[in-house]
Amino acid sequence: MGIFVNHARWLVLTVCAACAATAQAADINKAPGGDKPLVIIEGAINNGDCNKLLVLIRKSFVKAVYLASPGGNVLEAMRIGRLVRALKLETIVPVKREGELRTQQAANFGIKNPDDNLVCASACFFVFAAGVLRNQDYRFGSPLLGIHRPYLSESDLKSLSVDRALETATRTRAIVENYLKEMNVRPFYTDQMFLIPKEQMYWVPVTQFRAELEGLLPELKEWINANAQRVLDLMKQTDTSDFPARAVEFDKFLKETLSDPTRREAFVLDDLQFNSWQKLIGASFSPSIFDIPGTPQDIPNTNKPFCKN
Repeated sequence: MGIFVNHARWLVLTVCAACAATAQAADINKAPGGDKPLVIIEGAINNGDCNKLLVLIRKSFVKAVYLASPGGNVLEAMRIGRLVRALKLETIVPVKREGELRTQQAANFGIKNPDDNLVCASACFFVFAAGVLRNQDYRFGSPLLGIHRPYLSESDLKSLSVDRALETATRTRAIVENYLKEMNVRPFYTDQMFLIPKEQMYWVPVTQFRAELEGLLPELKEWINANAQRVLDLMKQTDTSDFPARAVEFDKFLKETLSDPTRREAFVLDDLQFNSWQKLIGASFSPSIFDIPGTPQDIPNTNKPFCKN
């Protein structure tokens, strides 16, 4: 039974309808210019892409991932997603544009093949869902974010008995449900995904995107608000009369920043991202002011088995 389950897991998750089995691995590179903390994932997601992303991130601090992918290997997309979530990254999808605007959009993000790749569909949705901050690349326009039912190739189906094919389908749904729950995505998206035939695509409407997916995760927003207040309360109890001028200036800046809801969220998220990256690469660093004393670290060392099953 164990052998079958592992084989079924491989079958279930290696194909998602938007890509052919012969698709090349995705291109994973820093954004054009090289000085932005942004990574571009372009093309079909396939085995090894998570490790490619991990190698790049270990070399350079990254805050966000731009997704231009028609789909691919669901298991690999989930691996990438868990890396994205551990590092508390933002995920960004393209909006629908036409003509010169689309050409400029592709150029801005270094997309080599916009006709095939300037969407986030199928398996790509699993990476997008992992972002703690989810956005579209331009404020105006409808996101090109699509979902449909994960499926097995015809050759894989021919290798399974009817009972095993049905069991594989059941297991597929359970894996998808558990992953999307882990990523704070409501059950509607699992239900909708499995209602859409492999030949079709459900494009998430812009109103639904903004109401349910866009922006900072509500759970993280609540944590930031609570812990920003905790830090503010500690700062109010601190006597700064003997502080050097620069420390007093920073103390004032921090109080003003943490007291403003918009600035507070951006500042704390940036701190969390940089702190997580330093832990990932094993760099020596001072604890973040937002660390909770006595709690385990999210990324204890560089040996954490990212990109594994």
